[in-house]
Amino acid sequence: VLWRLGAREQAMLEYRTAEELGAPRHLVVSEVVGLTQDHALLERYIAEDPERRLLLADTLAAKGRLDGALAMVGDPLLSDHPQRHEVVARVSLMKKDYNALLDAARALQVASPKNPAGYRYEAQALLALGEGQRAADSLAQAIQNAGPAAELMRLQVRALIATEEFTEAREVAKKLLARTARPREAGSAHRLLAQIYFAEGQTQRALREYEKARDRMPDSVAVRFDIALMRDRLGDFRGALDELRRIESMSPGMPRTRALRESIQSRSDA
Repeated sequence: VLWRLGAREQAMLEYRTAEELGAPRHLVVSEVVGLTQDHALLERYIAEDPERRLLLADTLAAKGRLDGALAMVGDPLLSDHPQRHEVVARVSLMKKDYNALLDAARALQVASPKNPAGYRYEAQALLALGEGQRAADSLAQAIQNAGPAAELMRLQVRALIATEEFTEAREVAKKLLARTARPREAGSAHRLLAQIYFAEGQTQRALREYEKARDRMPDSVAVRFDIALMRDRLGDFRGALDELRRIESMSPGMPRTRALRESIQSRSDA
């Protein structure tokens, strides 16, 4: 209210008071950023506490303002802060700068060895750079260091598929499936199993796993598209087209859905 009335300095004082009284700092900082275009006012606010820069960087990255996010974490006082490295990693991933992502991930591992994000970002960088074996080795070590976090295990399966170590990939995917009762996480594990079977050339088994994933994630367009692809590979054009129609009712206008439908129709009419 004070901000809308033009009492900006008083409004900023109230925001500071809210922080002191225990209001979630990330929400306060996010609201301040959303309100002010006064860079001098914002600089005074964040200069009082360098860690506000980290919260501001998170907000800017979430809004797609990537260069602004990087500028916020340039303060030398934050050079060794784990959250700084995490912001740089997130922005590098969004920019698809995988070498910068690798550097930030390794810095995060040094600053916070138990944080699985550092190992996750490293594996994502290595996979994007075509280094599947290094990613698999890194993730195996990461799980020893940081514990068997589900996000690391999912990446480990991807890395093992990339290196064609299908038996080990299945073992990890089945461990993921056994440790969760949550439908979406179970669906994700079934989808990983499907990807393993498909990579091995076992399309029918892959389809069965994708259908299990769909049963647990009925709103997932990606899983339904996978099912359409499998049915197409198996020559079940009608089943594939039925699945594509369901996708189009859920998410109209997707180019890849239209492209697959037109491809199947041209082949089924031939």
